[in-house]
Amino acid sequence: MFENIIGQTGTVEALTRQLREKTVPNTILLHGPEYSGKLTIALELARALTCRDDARWNCQCRSCQLNRELLHPSVQLVGSRYFAQEIVTTADTVKRSDSIASAFLFVRAVRKLLRRIDTIQWDDEEKKIQKALENLSETEDALEPFTGLLRNGATVPDDDARATATDRAVKSALKTISALPGELVPVAVVRNLQNWVHSTTEEPRVIIIENVDRLGDAARNALLKVLEEPPSDAYFILTTARRGAVIPTIRSRARAYELQERKQSDTDTVIHRIFKGPEHSSGGIREWFLEHEYPGTGSLRAHAEYFITHVLDPDAHRSEDLAHERVRMALEGVPEREGYRHFLQELLGLCSVILREEERRHRFSISLEHLQRWRDTIHTHYVRADALNISTSLLLESLYIDMRDAGHAYSQRAGSGA
Repeated sequence: MFENIIGQTGTVEALTRQLREKTVPNTILLHGPEYSGKLTIALELARALTCRDDARWNCQCRSCQLNRELLHPSVQLVGSRYFAQEIVTTADTVKRSDSIASAFLFVRAVRKLLRRIDTIQWDDEEKKIQKALENLSETEDALEPFTGLLRNGATVPDDDARATATDRAVKSALKTISALPGELVPVAVVRNLQNWVHSTTEEPRVIIIENVDRLGDAARNALLKVLEEPPSDAYFILTTARRGAVIPTIRSRARAYELQERKQSDTDTVIHRIFKGPEHSSGGIREWFLEHEYPGTGSLRAHAEYFITHVLDPDAHRSEDLAHERVRMALEGVPEREGYRHFLQELLGLCSVILREEERRHRFSISLEHLQRWRDTIHTHYVRADALNISTSLLLESLYIDMRDAGHAYSQRAGSGA
């Protein structure tokens, strides 16, 4: 068990022991930095909980086979995620490597998306996901060259054919992402899952809710009711990168497991072994993901620098080249919510760099107080992106105005004569 987890020894050892002792709590909260392996641990735990044998790593029971392809009907995946970026990155991996492991990685990345539109979750709410459902069968068909490789040992004939098949699957998956409703976990989904976990079944049921801190008020309250008295054979695995943002009443009903920021050596192992990248890298897994830019976007970090420079420029609003319009155009080919979230993360990352580096603070002529206001503003917009069904264009314009209001400073000391 958990042989696919690199690092996170403490959490892995605790869960392995509890599985063997059959003392796994019904509600678990995995919290830690983004890209630290929370969903990978959750999925492996779900496999072990639903296994019909001894849950060993290479178990060939039907349940484990379904779990490996993320098709098990007793495991539900809920919540938002960086779907497109993971799909684009794993697509690049499979183009460079014809191994079964790479095909497996790509199929799972796409299925993490497709399982969010499971009809169990959207019972009586199918109209909200109708467009996404229309793309689902097309995307599954596009995955066939890779699922055939996993099941039958069939191969995609050559590099060109593999690249063509990959591009087709990516294109279809991105269409599915764009068709998702603005709110991925409305209260109706939580209530449907509540009915599902209380239905009669012969095997355990597992619900994995990613980024549980992003749930709206109604969905959180409905989840709280489910967690008060869950069936003995139902398990809720919640994940978050912001434990403090999870409401206390949910935290109190879950056993928390903290994941640490991976050591650079572990990060290098993930990038090299899993994504077939170089043996040594200069950044983390998020940086590796962002090296695989969405088609046509360019560097999100460069867009963030340009955005901040214009926010600080008192005359920028008179320019025809408005910063928020430039970012909007760059993100046109990206599923709206995901591209916008990545851009906000780049802004936060740049604020952290400026905070640490005095030279950059001088270049941008920004005070520590203004930086903190910016960080608070960006965090607010991050939450707003999940909670409100607003277009990226309006979100970017609102962010631009709010950041200008939060800090009145010139973009360059040289421009002010200093």
